[in-house]
Amino acid sequence: MNLASRVFLFAYAVAMAAVAAGYFTQYSHSFWPDTAVTAFFYFILAVGYAASRDRERAPTPVWLAIAFLSLLLLATPLLEAFSQDRAGLEELRPFFMVTTGVLAYLVLAVFMLRDFRLKEARYRLRRILVPAALVGGASLAFSSLFLAINDKYTGWNILLRKVNWITAYINVGAPPIFGEKIEWLQPIYAPGGYITYVLAMLATVAILLWLFAGRMSIDRSRDSSLLTLPAVIICLAALWVTTDIFWGWHYELSDTRWAAVLATVLWLAGPLFGAVVLVPLLWKRRETWRLRAFLLLQVPLAAFNLMQLVAYFGRDSLKLEGLGTLIIGLQLESLACLDLLALRAKKDLALVNSGVNTSGGEGRHSHKAPKERSA
Repeated sequence: MNLASRVFLFAYAVAMAAVAAGYFTQYSHSFWPDTAVTAFFYFILAVGYAASRDRERAPTPVWLAIAFLSLLLLATPLLEAFSQDRAGLEELRPFFMVTTGVLAYLVLAVFMLRDFRLKEARYRLRRILVPAALVGGASLAFSSLFLAINDKYTGWNILLRKVNWITAYINVGAPPIFGEKIEWLQPIYAPGGYITYVLAMLATVAILLWLFAGRMSIDRSRDSSLLTLPAVIICLAALWVTTDIFWGWHYELSDTRWAAVLATVLWLAGPLFGAVVLVPLLWKRRETWRLRAFLLLQVPLAAFNLMQLVAYFGRDSLKLEGLGTLIIGLQLESLACLDLLALRAKKDLALVNSGVNTSGGEGRHSHKAPKERSA
């Protein structure tokens, strides 16, 4: 990861820690650990990059282990559910299921981060898992069209502009019922969710058409010239939604104006950094460090959103099933797309190593590929 990216990561962690401090000062009686945990994750990564002897290398496994172990604190709601005297199996089951899903996601992310650095790709398992993740994720994303995303309104209502995206009404500058509303922040939150949702649906259709045209083969899909653009859109849409909903849960910050403004800056900065990292893959297809940096940016936000799924389903839920299925679906699609982008990068790098350029011609003097920079 280059110097600018490491500086951003450190500033992002410090700013999120400041928001967590402001949130705790305002609501110490009901403080969630999520903002502090997320800030700690980014801070450990920033320190890990700074402590690396080689500026171009990623943090050592020790720093990554500390960062990922910190995310286990997101399971605090499960521990609280255990502490309730009236909590029975029926009450604990959703917490168990969600916590298991988050742990599975973290394990998968760790394996993907490690595999981005391998010289040889492991294709056998990918041939099964990647198409399944794409189809399953697309099915869940499409189901949000018929389920509630904003109160009783479905995804179709949002696409037809009958209702706005949920964070246009509930965000760090607009509490749902009580509290001070920061009016001048509202135009910032209004358009992003709708645009992202439309692009996510269109890119999902393109991904499925592209996958079925390749007969569900990741080898054929990987070689398709139509791979990169919809894959990048899916990844960015997944990051936007997780970032958007993460800060949407912090609506109580509206009573602390400076924290609300800083949270809004972070809300915009995360996806913007993701775009800066990922969009160059449209022409720099061998730079897998970009995939690694993007995944590290997304993991804590996604883990938080997955933990909150218990609030979207069940007897006492918010009845936002469509939002829940959309988050799960986009995460599955995003992980699969990152994997396909990594496979394409490995193939291009292998062609360069063999003296063949990526446009199909022979490289007479290309006997050795330049060493790829890692994250």
